[in-house]
Amino acid sequence: MELDREEFTRIFTIFKEESEEHIQKLNEGFLSLEKEPNQMSLVSELFRHSHSIKGSARMMGFSSIEKVAHAIETILGKIQKGEIKADKEVMDALYKGVDSLAEIIESLGHGKDEEEIRSEGILEHLSLFTTAPKKEEVSVKKRKSKKQSPRSPEVYLEKDRERPSTPSKPMASESSPPL
Repeated sequence: MELDREEFTRIFTIFKEESEEHIQKLNEGFLSLEKEPNQMSLVSELFRHSHSIKGSARMMGFSSIEKVAHAIETILGKIQKGEIKADKEVMDALYKGVDSLAEIIESLGHGKDEEEIRSEGILEHLSLFTTAPKKEEVSVKKRKSKKQSPRSPEVYLEKDRERPSTPSKPMASESSPPL
């Protein structure tokens, strides 16, 4: 079933509003987590917010949002299990991930096609924490390459100018198997 433009816009508006609420809760929760990094009930709540964004993005067919939200969720899960600590580097990565989610959603709201939005940079940055060894404190300094430097979310999401414009991505119902 293909949605007409008006119906898609209505559904996207709901998705955007709900995602913005989850993003706000994530940012507020990250502030609290920085002050008290051992609040596991808060980490569980933040995990659920990220999970909700991931699920909604999957239903909408927005794989870039789904992947970034999944990476955030994975980091929060590792904090919850005690595999990594919510130190400054981890928190900075979480903030960058959430900022990237907000920017991707905003770009889609302004009519950009998802294929025009690159999320590989932020996913690579978040992977520094998602692939951390179990039961060891994560040290970003050990895993950073010499060429790697901090980047703003804008750099992670820059438009891929070499990719030709393509028609809109089909709705999830057209390209994904039923759940």
